[in-house]
Amino acid sequence: MSEQLTFTYTIDGDDFTRAGEASSSVKNKLKMLGVSSDAIRKVAIAMYEGDDQRIRLRRFGDHGAGGPGTGDP
Repeated sequence: MSEQLTFTYTIDGDDFTRAGEASSSVKNKLKMLGVSSDAIRKVAIAMYEGDDQRIRLRRFGDHGAGGPGTGDP
């Protein structure tokens, strides 16, 4: 696929709900475009992990990233 898609969403740093809405919106748009379910799953996971990390860093700084159970020191 040589085409590029760009979706822009503004999400407040503490708003997990809006982050989830953006992910759902992108998933629905990709489904309508006929993108494979495997690719959609990978995009959704990447969006969730990116938003989760961004929100944690905004809330807790470097102390919220890593720690027990995350695989990071």
